[in-house]
Amino acid sequence: MNTPATPKPALRIEAAHIGPIMGLNQDLSADKQNLIYARNGTGKSFIARALRLLDQTVFSRYEQSSIPDLLVSEESSDGSGSFRLYEGSSCIGSLELNTRSKTVVRAEPSYIFHVFTEDYIDEEVRNRLEELDGEIQHEIIIGRENVELDQKELELDSKTNDLRQRQEALAAQFSDRKNKHKTAFSIVASLGAFKNLSDDVYFGPSPYSPSPEATSLKSLHSQFNKFKSLPTDPVVPNRLSFDGPDVDLHSVHEALVKVTSPSTVRTDFKAKIESDPGFFETGLALHKEHPEECPFCTQPVQGAAIAAINMYVQYFQDEEAREKDRLNKLIGQLDAGMAKTQQCSLQHLREKPVYDELRSYFPSLADKALEDPLELLDNITGYLDGLKRCIQEKQEDLTKVVEASTGDMNFMMSGVLSTIERNNALFDQLQTLARNSSAERRGIQNASCKRLQQEFYEENREAVLKIRELESDCRELNEDIAELKRLHGETASARDRVVNTFSALLKRFFGDKYTFDGTAFKVRRNNREMRRGSDRTLSDGEKAGLAFCYFLAQTHLRVNSVEDYEKLYFVFDDPVTSMSFDYVYTIIQSLKLLRISEDGEIQFNLRSDQHRPKMLILTHNNYFFNVSNANRVVQPRGLFQLVSGENKHELTSQRAFATPHALHLKAVYDVANGSRRADHTTPNSIRSVIEGIWKFCRPDFSNLEEFLGYLIGEHGIEIKSVMINDLSHGGKMADPPHDEEDIKQAAVDAIAVVGQFAKGQLKDL
Repeated sequence: MNTPATPKPALRIEAAHIGPIMGLNQDLSADKQNLIYARNGTGKSFIARALRLLDQTVFSRYEQSSIPDLLVSEESSDGSGSFRLYEGSSCIGSLELNTRSKTVVRAEPSYIFHVFTEDYIDEEVRNRLEELDGEIQHEIIIGRENVELDQKELELDSKTNDLRQRQEALAAQFSDRKNKHKTAFSIVASLGAFKNLSDDVYFGPSPYSPSPEATSLKSLHSQFNKFKSLPTDPVVPNRLSFDGPDVDLHSVHEALVKVTSPSTVRTDFKAKIESDPGFFETGLALHKEHPEECPFCTQPVQGAAIAAINMYVQYFQDEEAREKDRLNKLIGQLDAGMAKTQQCSLQHLREKPVYDELRSYFPSLADKALEDPLELLDNITGYLDGLKRCIQEKQEDLTKVVEASTGDMNFMMSGVLSTIERNNALFDQLQTLARNSSAERRGIQNASCKRLQQEFYEENREAVLKIRELESDCRELNEDIAELKRLHGETASARDRVVNTFSALLKRFFGDKYTFDGTAFKVRRNNREMRRGSDRTLSDGEKAGLAFCYFLAQTHLRVNSVEDYEKLYFVFDDPVTSMSFDYVYTIIQSLKLLRISEDGEIQFNLRSDQHRPKMLILTHNNYFFNVSNANRVVQPRGLFQLVSGENKHELTSQRAFATPHALHLKAVYDVANGSRRADHTTPNSIRSVIEGIWKFCRPDFSNLEEFLGYLIGEHGIEIKSVMINDLSHGGKMADPPHDEEDIKQAAVDAIAVVGQFAKGQLKDL
């Protein structure tokens, strides 16, 4: 039974407040090579700059306090930004930056990053080709047998295997717990806290420390189950409304201290009137409208009746009567005020059980009880009742000054209103939760994910600590091995390797036009010095091409031993800037064919037994992207586009992207094998395919006619150039049409050319 291969870890980029990138957390492919296309202004150059600062030789050139300002977004509220690169769960390089404290923390990367950017061209090559730095003392260790070194490498291999097995076992156990947790809490996979669940958190620079105060998973699950039983249309509490008793306290106290003289009206009349003052007031009002009739018996007014009515009028015009009327009205105010206050108490008592029942479903409100305003409301009622009794006492004797309680109504009202306001806020919050229960559900689910992370650590603490111990041992062994190689290994001159590689690359790119004088360490044009200087002699495209060649040659300065060549991680940011098509094809071909032999020689071939280095390519040049895709510089699963967003960026897969070359090739292939008939577009597709093969595979031919002649002479493949030139660009209506079979034969011949030079392009058609 074959053991299944261990899945390769995918490359992942995480960035927060780096240039225009507010947030980015996205996987690329697990292949060793990936390509990212981005439009101008989306943050590609900031990614490249961050990657270049992972290179220790570049990082050490900068004043560290200036680095945060090169990368951190102006929109960062606290001045912080971060950039991290992962392979699976392993961080292979990171930068933590802060513009306020002017600090940068760079984690030592797992690879040797060698980054080609516009900054590299400016700093290393531009206007310096006549005076390149040839003072290179660097030596590369090529190694020799050493017993201690062998022992440490064996120990490292053993511990690395043990570490990998333990990591895989823990990751599998964590994944199982995560899936069970998803089911138990009905979590959707897109939930942020669930997506971020990872055993990576246990292996950061600092030891993991769980929070002991967190609610247990068992309690959270009980809360979640309670929440799920929430009625579909629950009864919600109504807000309390109370604007005070509406009593004129000033008038009350004024009436209690006012002294009123007794009326001159006979006592028997006063007693009679005071038994029902409203009756007599109403009667006198009617008498004004009909003075000829008695308002009380409707008989004509005569003698004694006139005297009695006059006596009633005198009474109500008297000060004593007016004061008693005023006191009656104040009692009415106090009664109404007490009724309103008692109504508020009843409303609170009615809504409280509704609130208490519903809040039990929502953990965020479960411990938030209502405040009790009843005592304060009773105090107001008692105070008003006391004033009423004082008024009644005053009514008995208007000449008496009655002293009332001096309770602070403003203080009591302030306490009641603030209590009601806080209770109403809880009512509002509860109503909102009841209407939008999904937010509460997510809150419980997020809390449960955080607690799962903590409880898993508590249950597997020994396993985590053992893995951290093995990681530390492996780091120390790697350091010991590197030191042993440095002290005991045979060496080769890095300078000689730079000279040889640079010279070979110039030959590959420019033929004999540009050469490199390894002794003087200068680039020569047509074997002569550039008297006007490189700035005035070279085009921008030539400078970029020379910079690309020198960049690859400088690879030898980035390694300390032959083993380090396999640790190289190349990053190319728009390597075709200002270049014409022929150079673009040469660059693309170089990226595709780049190989490094066991002894560190940089070569260009398709040999599978030689190391093809890890590579991340970034570009905003759509032509470069299209041709790279068509010629499989990276596999389709490694094609991505950086897409900007207001709050976060995304890396969208371009796996299904079809280049014009691929579409033309498919059309020609279908005509050649008879699955479709040729039409007016077929010759144009044939020409596009042939031109693509020419420019990519044999750019040494100066024009298409030379390449077509070469095909006839060396490979026996004849494609009628007259047909291509005629039908792909149009002709006169009087021109005789080409036979369909001729076009089909041209398609067959074109496919033969592709099979000769780029057979792999036909594999998936």
